[in-house]
Amino acid sequence: MSDALKRLWEYKTGRDVCAVALTPEAHFVAAGAEDGCVYALSRDGQLLWKYETEGWARSVAITADGKCVLAGSSDHFVYALSSVGELLWKYDAEGRVLSLAVSPDGEYLVAGGGHALHALSPTGQLLWKYNVDAGVPGTAVSADAEYVVAGTGDNFVHFMSRTGQLLWRYEAGDDVNAVAVSADADRVVAGSDDDFVHVLSRDGQLLWKHQTGDDVYAVAISADGEYIMAGADDRHLYLHGRGGRLLERRQLGHLVRGMAATPTGRHIAVGTWGRRVFLFENLAAPEWLTGQRSTSPDSKRVIGRIREAYIANAHGGRALWFEEFDRLLAHSHFDACEELLEEAREEGYGFGTGEYRYLDSREGALWLRRGVALQREGEFAEAEEHYLRGMEAQKRARYTIAQGEVQMALHALAEEMATEQSDPFLDTIDRELTVLGDSETLLCGRLDAAGEEECDSILCAAVELRLVRPLMEALERPAGRVTMMAAAALARFRHDGDQDRLLAGIQHQQWFTRWRSSEAVGWAEGLPPELIPVIGSALENEPDPEARHALALSLGRQKDRRATPSLVMALADGDADVRWAAAEALSQAGDRQALAGLRQAADGNDFLGRSVREAARTAIGEIE
Repeated sequence: MSDALKRLWEYKTGRDVCAVALTPEAHFVAAGAEDGCVYALSRDGQLLWKYETEGWARSVAITADGKCVLAGSSDHFVYALSSVGELLWKYDAEGRVLSLAVSPDGEYLVAGGGHALHALSPTGQLLWKYNVDAGVPGTAVSADAEYVVAGTGDNFVHFMSRTGQLLWRYEAGDDVNAVAVSADADRVVAGSDDDFVHVLSRDGQLLWKHQTGDDVYAVAISADGEYIMAGADDRHLYLHGRGGRLLERRQLGHLVRGMAATPTGRHIAVGTWGRRVFLFENLAAPEWLTGQRSTSPDSKRVIGRIREAYIANAHGGRALWFEEFDRLLAHSHFDACEELLEEAREEGYGFGTGEYRYLDSREGALWLRRGVALQREGEFAEAEEHYLRGMEAQKRARYTIAQGEVQMALHALAEEMATEQSDPFLDTIDRELTVLGDSETLLCGRLDAAGEEECDSILCAAVELRLVRPLMEALERPAGRVTMMAAAALARFRHDGDQDRLLAGIQHQQWFTRWRSSEAVGWAEGLPPELIPVIGSALENEPDPEARHALALSLGRQKDRRATPSLVMALADGDADVRWAAAEALSQAGDRQALAGLRQAADGNDFLGRSVREAARTAIGEIE
């Protein structure tokens, strides 16, 4: 276990803390407490202002720009406050407001009030309401604002569309007290009174769970899903890696009742029943969002993660090395990159002869990027030396494209020395990383020569790192466990995968591969419009109802009216699950040509008890 968490400050409130929230860069922290007050704190833990509600301040949220603080109280109201603590509006939620979440785009917020989830506009108008059989102590919204997650006191996690349509439910072992979701909704986290942290896939399947020492009342997750945090009544703060590895278990001495994290997972706010708000720094996480600069992270921790991954799965460890190196170089962490190169060459990691060319190319890119930094500082002689060393490395890699880039950098250097004018080409080098191979190339190359058992390990590595290309290539292997694994994995996250392979997957001879490929099509981004009728034809001719259900939902996610004829036909399907999926899909497409079919849709309930006719009525309302 690492020592990744550093406590930055703590603030003492008047009574026990129920909830916390913070802005994306942790410049502003809000807390709600049992004394009814909403506390607004600066980044260094100083009180900016506080606002008193008429009950316990049970929940808080902050808009991404920090201009609006939202609070939910046991007095049944949602309060919207300005950045200086002035009341903007109130909403009566008809019950204690146990949870709040706001979409990153600020277009709506959701509040768990009474036995319902209330979706509100930025001015406090009710958009929709989702009724449940218990209180709603946990809510979350995905970064693209497309999905809403709720945790309820009857043991369930509810995963919904932004319009309040239930997509799936997951049952925990006891009350669900808190939920969180990654940016792309690929990971859903739930904390429960069953003492477990549950981590679920996008389709509601349990990926892993970790048992704490008591009820779990607080969870958070970084935007990319790399870091998962939890707080429990055993008075501990837990920090996990993406695959469930426990990175740290920190004793706080108080019951943990609130938690929030920045998108990078670098900063974590914690509220406790010891009248304390804490701000921690996760030293294992990147300090800034992609594209921003920061100081070099502790490379020992990065190397430690790679070594642990390699021990668990050699393919995953090798692929993670490339992911980490490329991320660090993109953030200009030159010293850390150099240490990763030394680690790879000294430890070996089982790289093949051809794969060492990938390392040589990265060494060349490192020398080039360092040279650019030196040139900008006016250190021309040192910059030239770095460029030449970069050329040597790219020649070892036999990568002519990168050699040409170094040659252009040398030319830009000569021009600047002669004219004292900087070449814009340097900015291009800083933005774009030109290297030979990557983690996907590595896994694909090994997949070609692997037997079935080794393929399993390669695909597990691809899934863990969300690498699409190896999964796509696995779809082309002979029917068997490997193709099923690949199809199932592709259904779990957004991707811009190979369209021809996806289409081959939905026409595969194996029903499981067709089913999972049908789900994967829905998460494929940038599908050409001409492929929509092809997918529609697959829906019309698919013999398996689960695959038809998946195809209908996938067509809906594409939001293309070319799918309307096939979806209208599916409204007459003999399977109620397929009919419900078709109605849901048509509501997303928004084509008036579907109205007649929706009005005539046969009733019935799907496997979750959802009414086809109600889904059709909702779709009609959306279209009209």
